[in-house]
This record gives sequence, C-alpha cells and structure tokens, in this order.
Amino acid sequence: MAAQVTKNFIEALYKNQFENYENPIVQVLSIKSTQSNTNRVTLWGKHAEDSRFENNPIVAFKSVKVNDFQGKSISTLSSSIISFNPDIEESKKVTIWYNNNNNNGDFKTFSNVISLNGGDSSKTNVYKTLQQIKNENVGSEKPEYFNIVATIVFIKKDNFAYPACQSDNCNKKVIEEVNGDGWRCEKCNKLMEKPNYRYILSLDVLDHTGNQWLTCFNEIAEKLLGYNAEELQDIKMRNENEFDRILDEVNFRQYDFRLRAKVDTYNDEVRLRCNILDFKPINFENQIKNNITAIDKLMEELHI
Repeated sequence: MAAQVTKNFIEALYKNQFENYENPIVQVLSIKSTQSNTNRVTLWGKHAEDSRFENNPIVAFKSVKVNDFQGKSISTLSSSIISFNPDIEESKKVTIWYNNNNNNGDFKTFSNVISLNGGDSSKTNVYKTLQQIKNENVGSEKPEYFNIVATIVFIKKDNFAYPACQSDNCNKKVIEEVNGDGWRCEKCNKLMEKPNYRYILSLDVLDHTGNQWLTCFNEIAEKLLGYNAEELQDIKMRNENEFDRILDEVNFRQYDFRLRAKVDTYNDEVRLRCNILDFKPINFENQIKNNITAIDKLMEELHI
C-alpha cells in the first residue's frame, strides 16, 4: 500500500530504550490514504529511527501486519520493507490525490491516544521516566509539570543552603561585610546581624532509565530532611559527622516526585532545571495497578 505521511512522527506515544531488546525503539505516526482515512502505523526498531519519514514522503509498505481497528492499523515486522517515494504508478496517483485534497481537512481519524503510565496528559499527574524527559525535550518551550518515581542516590553537601535576607518577602542572598560587622542585602540595602539560611538542595535521582539532578527549596527540603536550613547549618558547624549522617540517611529512599521542568541558559550553557514541588511515599499497590493498566493499553494500541 502507498500513503502520504501527514506529519513528522506525530502522535508519538512512546519512544524509549529498553535494555535486553535488540530493537528497542517504538514510534507511532499517522498516514493518509486515498480513501480519506487517517491510519495509525506502529514502527518498531530500525524502522522507528528512520529519518526519511520527515517532510511528508509517499511511503509504500510491504510485509506488514494489518489490523482492523478504528480503520486500518499497521505494525511493522522485522521482515517489513518500506519504500520512500517509490517510482510506481500508485505513488503518482497518491501524489495527485494528496495535492488536490490536502487542504480540505476532510479526513477520518483515530481518537485513542494513550500515555505510557496510564495517565492523561491533560490531567495533573502525568508520569514520565527520566529518559522520557530527555527524549521529549521537556521544558524547552515553556515550564512543564509532571511526576516521576525515582530513588535519591546522592545529595550535594556543598552549598546546600545560602544566607538569605531576613526581610519579609525578600529571601535574596546577603553578603558578609569585609570587617565581619554583619551581613548586607543589596536589594533592601539593609545591614543585619546574621542571615536567615534557606535551602537550595541538589539531589541526584535514579530510575530504571537513567538519572537526573533535581533542586528543592526551603519548605520541600525541610520536609525531606526533617531540619530547617538554619538548624542544619548549625549542625554542620558543630559536628561535620552528624551533618553527613543526616544527608546520607536520605540516600536510597524512593519517592513519587512532583516536578516543574524548564530549560534555561546560564553562563551560555543550556540546561534543564527540574525543581521539586512536592514528594510523597510511593503507594506501591496503586503504582502496580497503574503500570498494568498502561501496559494493557499500550499492547492494545500496538496490537500485541
């Protein structure tokens, strides 16, 4: 069959790396046929990574699995052959048809789109893996909000907190006077006897797909460590071993993290900043149910 690809890998449901599989990549796109149907094509392995699907080519499929599901649904096999812009009569017919009908918008289409984690992207708690965050370029255009399930593996002990202004609604970093006569806030232009320490804690977290640095600020860090920044700073000054113990105790704890992600530029370096908005212990019963539901939906969509 020959068909016109309408967009560059649109309707991508899942694209990730599974260890222990030779062809780990899955990509889902839609095609338009001369019957005015929009059909779903599931590409596996090497076919999913083929960049020739870009720029709306004419595509001919051979030795593929075809299912009747909300119209024709196609899945590639290891033996499948895909030809791009083939020099055949059907290809010419599709080109003429597409040029004549491309702008009328009268195409039947499919409606079921799923999330890997069983979530609806329009709802609050969309779950992602750490590899998905990278693959999807999360936060590149605007802040994005989602959840991850991950394990804390390391907490930076240097610069875990900063000396902040004590003025209401300020919280700017203050600088100690050269003569040691107090701390100055340049924003408020005030001199204070001592600062109010606030957390800016950096965590390295890990899931089954990779790792990511997260940042948590005052209230969230207090909830995580059980001490406010002022108390922990005092402990660090008095007993370095106790300070290390408190931070090390949090390592290898697994949580359900709510994140805000945004790409920004700092010192000409583009980086992804993931801030922890909240976290909670994992409800393993619910997590298992969600995973089973997600797997069932994915298998149904891919006709496995």
